Amino acid sequence: MKLKTFIKKAKVRIKSNPKVFVIGFNKTGTTTLKRVLWELGYSIGDQGEGELLLKSWGTDFNNKLIDYCKTAEAFQDLPFSMPEVYKKLYDEFGDSKFILTTRDNSEQWFNSLCNFHSKIWNENDGVPNAVKLKQANYRYTGFAYDSFKILFETDDKDLYNKSALIAKYESHNADVRSFFKAKLDSFIEINVSEQKDYHRLCNFLSTPPQRQGFLWENKT
Repeated sequence: MKLKTFIKKAKVRIKSNPKVFVIGFNKTGTTTLKRVLWELGYSIGDQGEGELLLKSWGTDFNNKLIDYCKTAEAFQDLPFSMPEVYKKLYDEFGDSKFILTTRDNSEQWFNSLCNFHSKIWNENDGVPNAVKLKQANYRYTGFAYDSFKILFETDDKDLYNKSALIAKYESHNADVRSFFKAKLDSFIEINVSEQKDYHRLCNFLSTPPQRQGFLWENKT
C-alpha cells in the first residue's frame, strides 16, 4: 500500500462513526459487508472474540455482548445473527445503524449454507451430522454444534431439515423487518448480489462510495 493511501485510510479511521450491526443470517453476504465497512472507514470488531461470546449464552451473555460492542464500530456474523440479539443492541445503542442482509430467495440461502457446512465441517461429503459438528475444532471443540443449535434448534437426527431451516431464516427476516418498520432511519435491507445496493448502503451510512459495487467475499 502506498504511503499516501495508508495515511488517507488512517485519517478516515480517526473519525467517530455510529455503530453498525449486520444482523442477517450467515451466508447472506456478511463477510462481504465486513470488507465494505472496513473500506468505508469503520473499525471492525474481532470476529473470534465475538463468536466466543456464545460460551456465555444463557448466563452472562447480554453484559458481555454490550462490553464487546464498545471495542469497535462495526460488527457482523455470530452472535449478531442470533435470534433477538438485534433488539438488545437497539435498546443499548439506539443511534446505531442496522443492516439486514438477505439472499435472492430462501432456497438459495439454504443451498449456500449446506454447501458451506459440507465444505468446512465434512470435507465436501454432504452436510455434517451432529457428531461431526461436536468434533469440529473451531474457536473451541463443539462451537459449530453449539452455534447451530442456538440458531436453528433442529433435532440432532435431522439437523439440516430444509423446511425447518428455511422457516427460521424467513422468520428471522420477518421479525427484523417488523421491529424496524417504524425505525427506518436506523435500518436497511440489502442483497450483495444487487450492485445498486452498494450505493444504497453508502447513502444510508452517509459515506462516499469507494468502488462501483460489492466484491462478494466467501461465496459458495
